[in-house]
Amino acid sequence: MHPTEISSNPKRWALFLDVDGTILDVAATPGEVVVAPDLIESLRRVEALLFGALALVSGRTIAVLDKLFAPLSLPAAGEHGAELRPVPGQPVVRCTAHPFDPALRTTLRMLVAEHPALLLEEKPASAVVHYRRAPEMGPAIERRLRALLAVADPDLDVFCRQNVLGHPAGNLHQGTALRHLMGIDRFSGRTPIYVGDDVTDEDGFAEAERQGGKALVVAGEYRTPRPIAFLAPENVRGWLRQLAAVQEAAA
Repeated sequence: MHPTEISSNPKRWALFLDVDGTILDVAATPGEVVVAPDLIESLRRVEALLFGALALVSGRTIAVLDKLFAPLSLPAAGEHGAELRPVPGQPVVRCTAHPFDPALRTTLRMLVAEHPALLLEEKPASAVVHYRRAPEMGPAIERRLRALLAVADPDLDVFCRQNVLGHPAGNLHQGTALRHLMGIDRFSGRTPIYVGDDVTDEDGFAEAERQGGKALVVAGEYRTPRPIAFLAPENVRGWLRQLAAVQEAAA
């Protein structure tokens, strides 16, 4: 399936969208991203086209996603699968009782305090060190983080993407989130389509393909190369507008 082509039956899809770098342009800091009103309208129409089988899958918390896309509320997985809310309006379910190590959190705060260009994004089950304002620091920061994690918890991992370093929440990831959501009524029995832009999305790609679906890849950094479907988030937004037009025509 080429992403610029509209399927003869997109109503049978279950669509999973990563957020930063996929439908939103990456910004210098997480708080500087821009969500245009026309994107929210496109998502609203695509959700209607898919009878609710549209979910946001992100490293951000679900509370932050709700603020970004308000007044639209969608099914969502946050913190790389550590949070789930299959049905809008229902409570967020935490999928892990294992919080981020307080000692490691303190160490990361001290590390970031040493370098004003760094930003620490703290979440209940994970943390991200952003260094987009000082990209030359990337290799050194990655080495430092890997050394810290090796001592604190060898099971934790470091990922690097577009000047961001951090780690997902243990053995939870976008793939486990997709698997759980596909068991929910509004997603069950559909063809999963996962759209993402970096290494944290690879588990989502693999799970979608395992369930007979498709991975639509935005150009980025990956451990497992796949054909590129979109060059940038603006292309994904254009594709969503095409899907929204299908819904509008059918309304």
